[in-house]
Amino acid sequence: MREVFFALVPQVVLLDVAGPAEAFRIANQKAPGSYRLRFVAPRKSVRAAIGLSLSPLEALPRIVDGLQDEGYELVTLDEMVAA
Repeated sequence: MREVFFALVPQVVLLDVAGPAEAFRIANQKAPGSYRLRFVAPRKSVRAAIGLSLSPLEALPRIVDGLQDEGYELVTLDEMVAA
């Protein structure tokens, strides 16, 4: 299973999150258990650009590069599409 991190920042545009998240949700329906979506942020709650509060959110990993040391494979969306 691949874990997909969505880093949410204050004033995030919901379409920037919802579109990619929906694509992974649909992909997971076709191949169950392929993806786990994780929503991370600098705080437990983030206010989107339209004023909606998003919570609870996981804490941002301290060092993204350190994820590779913990067994995570870091790939860009372009790399995933090309695969």
